[in-house]
Amino acid sequence: MQDETSDQQIGAGIFTPTTDANYSDTVIINPGGSGPTLTINRAELAAVLVLVQKGHTETATDSASSLFQVRKRLLNPMAVLHHLHRELLKDIVYLIQFHLLLSLFTK
Repeated sequence: MQDETSDQQIGAGIFTPTTDANYSDTVIINPGGSGPTLTINRAELAAVLVLVQKGHTETATDSASSLFQVRKRLLNPMAVLHHLHRELLKDIVYLIQFHLLLSLFTK
């Protein structure tokens, strides 16, 4: 996605393979944000949010930063009180804590 005020482009995607050889699910995500909040970190967190919203309980990502931030928010919510993407983190953790019960995130 492109920010209207700059040449910066950012986005995220999710690929969900299935056991059926003829079907897979691919989602392209606009992470929102503008200016200083339009970051690759936001895109990666937005992808994690979409995954937990879709009910996925096992997630593989190459984003160590996202995993660290979600874990940090789970264990110490006050530590991310002023985080640039605190609302995304809050939404992710809410879904993990109150809806999914068990989630596995791996890098």
